[in-house]
Amino acid sequence: MTPILSWLFLSTCSPAICGERPAGLPPDTGVDFVLRKVKEKEDRLKTLEALFFQEKQSSLLKELLKSEGTLFFDHAGRRMLVRVEKPRPFKVLLEKGRVVTSDPTSLETEEYYLGSGDVLGAYLGLGRSPEELKMQYDISLRNTGSEHTIALRLIPKGRRLKRRIRVIDADVDRRTWLPVLIRYDDARGGSTKIRLKIISENQPLPEGVFEIGWGAQESW
Repeated sequence: MTPILSWLFLSTCSPAICGERPAGLPPDTGVDFVLRKVKEKEDRLKTLEALFFQEKQSSLLKELLKSEGTLFFDHAGRRMLVRVEKPRPFKVLLEKGRVVTSDPTSLETEEYYLGSGDVLGAYLGLGRSPEELKMQYDISLRNTGSEHTIALRLIPKGRRLKRRIRVIDADVDRRTWLPVLIRYDDARGGSTKIRLKIISENQPLPEGVFEIGWGAQESW
């Protein structure tokens, strides 16, 4: 799930790196403008609830792997929960310095400690400075063919990132500056596409939503 919030990346990008604004885009959609609006949205985003629909393809998979569910994000608690509902229930909690997974069918819960750092910052790019991101990625814009969306393309620079990531494309809704589609191509020829449907932002989240266990009200 590493790229699921890659739209939060911020960079000050020069034309030499990112190129000029693609033909056909409105005049207020240069790279600097888009990144500034996305960063402003990040700063204002306190909570988020969204449905996600993921398709994953790799050389090891004969068929397209599809999954769907709901994600919940809480900025104050620096935590995000991904609740997979199909093809089978599964939960992943990213919180501070740990990642916790829960499988209701086996009643197994696994917890991984990643140190005292901020796991959301490490995994999702939250809080990274423009200088750090500029060192890691080339960022450009693409025309999506829709007046309501615009796409950011992120290509890693460093050898370490290039071993895992080939390219990240994030379609951003220009009305909300939130992502609606994220495509992630890995270095081994695999690809992941995640479509997001925003349910609410900056609204109270359901009580107990970040509990990693499975309550009786949750069907599985």
